[in-house]
Amino acid sequence: MANSFVKRKGKNEMGYKAFPYRIMAWICDHQYQRLRDESRAHGYQVAVVLRWLLLPQASSCLYPGSLDGADGMMRRPFPSGTVGGELRPAGTRHGIRLSDAEYEVITRAAMMRGVTRATYVSEILAEQFDLAERLGWPLPEDITNVSVDADARQMLHELEEDASVHR
Repeated sequence: MANSFVKRKGKNEMGYKAFPYRIMAWICDHQYQRLRDESRAHGYQVAVVLRWLLLPQASSCLYPGSLDGADGMMRRPFPSGTVGGELRPAGTRHGIRLSDAEYEVITRAAMMRGVTRATYVSEILAEQFDLAERLGWPLPEDITNVSVDADARQMLHELEEDASVHR
């Protein structure tokens, strides 16, 4: 019974959380429904596909420097409190759980673009949804929690190797 409690809490057999980070993303309702339908049609959980869509294509898209100032940079300024801007289509905020490696990759990708993590997630998902619609949602085979995390770890490893070559 204790083992099922651990799994419900998001922890694996070794006692640590598999997805300790959460990023909130606003997703248009019709895009989320399409993502859900396509994920299920391919036999995937929506969360796995979302995390896979967020990963950049290569380690060259990642900020190579120190992350010491990342938390300060990622903080959004207080909103002005005034009404303005464009109205967006109806949507819902969704929490996307991330592993340590995935969170670092998204942080570095956001820093490379000079935006916050939330802005990066919104921009990338909009780009990915648009591309998926144009290409007919060609999801690869065998996307799993382990494979998405391994892809993120591989990107970080490549980034580290590139940094050691340039020293």
